[in-house]
Amino acid sequence: MRSRLRLASNQKALAALALVTLASGSALADSFRLLPETFTPYAISADGFWIVGSNKVSGVDYPAKCNGDGVVTQIGTEPGIAIGVAADDHTFLARIGGATGAGYFILNPAGAVQLHFAPAAMGSFQAIRPSIISFIGSSVAGLAFDTTGKSQFAFWDRPQAVVAPPGEAEVLGSNFTMFKVVGSLLNGGNNVAAKWTANADGLWSPTAFVAPHGDVTRAFGMSGDGSVAVGMDLRKNDAGTPVSSSAIVWDDVAHTFSLLPAVQSDPFEKALAVNCDGSVFVGESFSAANKSLHALLWDGEGVHDLRDLLIHGGATGLGDSPLVTAFGASADGLNIIGRNALGRGFLARVHRPNHIRFISSSQPVAFGNNHLVGHVNLDTVTSTDATINLTSDSATLELVPAVHVAAGSYTAPFTMTAHGVDVPTFITVTGQYNGRSMCMVQELLPAVLVSIKPSLESEVGGTPVPFYVFLTGGAGPHGVHVHLTSSKPEAFAFPLADIVIPSGANHFLGEAHTFSVSTSTVVTLTAASDFGIIVTATNTVKPALLLAASLSSETLVGGNPDSLHVTLNGPAGPNGKTITLAGNTAYVTLPASLLVPANATTMGISFPTRGVDAVVHTAVTASDGSIHISKALTLNPAALDRVLTSPETISAGNVTVTVILNGQAGPSGAHVSLTSSDPVHFPVPDGMNIHAYERSGHVTVAATTPDASETVTVTATYHDGTKTGHVTLSH
Repeated sequence: MRSRLRLASNQKALAALALVTLASGSALADSFRLLPETFTPYAISADGFWIVGSNKVSGVDYPAKCNGDGVVTQIGTEPGIAIGVAADDHTFLARIGGATGAGYFILNPAGAVQLHFAPAAMGSFQAIRPSIISFIGSSVAGLAFDTTGKSQFAFWDRPQAVVAPPGEAEVLGSNFTMFKVVGSLLNGGNNVAAKWTANADGLWSPTAFVAPHGDVTRAFGMSGDGSVAVGMDLRKNDAGTPVSSSAIVWDDVAHTFSLLPAVQSDPFEKALAVNCDGSVFVGESFSAANKSLHALLWDGEGVHDLRDLLIHGGATGLGDSPLVTAFGASADGLNIIGRNALGRGFLARVHRPNHIRFISSSQPVAFGNNHLVGHVNLDTVTSTDATINLTSDSATLELVPAVHVAAGSYTAPFTMTAHGVDVPTFITVTGQYNGRSMCMVQELLPAVLVSIKPSLESEVGGTPVPFYVFLTGGAGPHGVHVHLTSSKPEAFAFPLADIVIPSGANHFLGEAHTFSVSTSTVVTLTAASDFGIIVTATNTVKPALLLAASLSSETLVGGNPDSLHVTLNGPAGPNGKTITLAGNTAYVTLPASLLVPANATTMGISFPTRGVDAVVHTAVTASDGSIHISKALTLNPAALDRVLTSPETISAGNVTVTVILNGQAGPSGAHVSLTSSDPVHFPVPDGMNIHAYERSGHVTVAATTPDASETVTVTATYHDGTKTGHVTLSH
């Protein structure tokens, strides 16, 4: 069970608390330090290591931080005051003015501006006053002032601003997650303590806290776990004059309230701050009659005058000046800041052995589907092994059930497994040890787009292109919806305009279509998802280029046609693709170019050759810009193909003998020798000529009737080749 001071819901505990007196003195103090006179404290970090405020240099206040040894470090170079610090100890909320301009800013350790809160970004509001920063440092709450000077609750989150419904207010504290913010509403000049919470749409609305008197109530702080709020319940007489006030605790779980016990006879008391688990409160009391002020601490042992408590515990260095107020406490409630009667700031450390000082995460803000490491830090080195039980208020963040701090140590790590989330999610991690609790806040961010990447930076149109859409981590339970667009869908198109990266996945793999283009086309690819995240990439779709060329025949007889085929590395563009041809000689005739039709990848063309007298070696070249592909072509001289006679049978008369080549005769023509097997009855000439570039020649032979029917063989000889023809002479 979480150990928490629930006075309203546990009347027995309340009664015991009221009976405990200052003399009990069971709590021991281990230190007290007056802060430097130049340093004015404003707030203390959750781990108690840093106090933030202002440091006066030559009469000018500058934002500053001070450690437990009283060493002051200035934050930045411009005048102002640091009014809040996140749990990381290096994210500061500050009010500054100077070269940057007057206003409220989030600063880093060097004082550089990380975020500026500007009234101009909030419509009709003329001024703003952020006052508290969240545990993570990502959210800020405060006030916005309209043109009449009236204040309204305002909330900023990286850095969007939301303003609550009209109603004058003051904002003074919150829980660690800043899901609950406390302060007061201004009602007819009187303050009414209130709590603001946001609904599912992010709209904030107040709820007034109930108090026994309720003349004036103010809530000054809230426990880190959000269980209790602390403040003041002021009573007035009939004349409207304040007569007394009580420190009050509102239990926001049981929805009850309790008045904290008073110390001595001071009629005015208020609780100003509370620790993480609602077990320690600090504040002040005042008596006009006695002219006395006291800094107070309430815990499970009762109410204590802080000065007396520290002295009783052995603290030194308090001097003679009373401690008049305690207005800040670390998460464990034992590092306390305040002021003495001289206005000097102080840091007191109340010793409570064997408790958790703070819990931290190595990545306070992380993406879901991630493995994280946390650390538990005890107040002091433990003499025996210590077991700290851990719980998470959401199944989205899984923890080891317990972490063990070994004897002789004060810290130990523990693992956290973060699952995916759909929206920014704040999860409270609570550690329990020795009956006390400590908590921290882990923020999980939904996975968002980080890049879109085609697998190719450039490609020829018509090539399928795998592409990836990457997230910063695994998608949440409902996945991540992504809208895809292409600046030139006629060149590069996504098959689906909308995709979903499923739960747990950190990327999407798809395949896009590209189309043929005439010129190189640069395309912008855009992926857009929730939270306004847009990422882009570029891809170049290139026109198809000449890839290969081939001849149907690389060696042929001159005078016969050949064919050239070209192949592109992709489909031709909308206007087709022109390939330039070269290789014209006295023996080869080519067109100047050929056109590969749109969307086609190949095209062929036939071209003639001419006869040659001897073997000729030439080449045909296809060109596409700087790409040249040459194919060797060998032309051989023509040879005899066949010998024909017409008519093939005759008794007597003229017969035509035709000699045909397998190509064209060369430019010198072709002289063919002829012989007859019966030169008496079929006397052929000794030879015949075939004219240049002709494929055949003929002669007329006068045949006579033989004594008996016979078949005469005509032999043609050319270039050592022979062919025969036959004619039948009948008797």
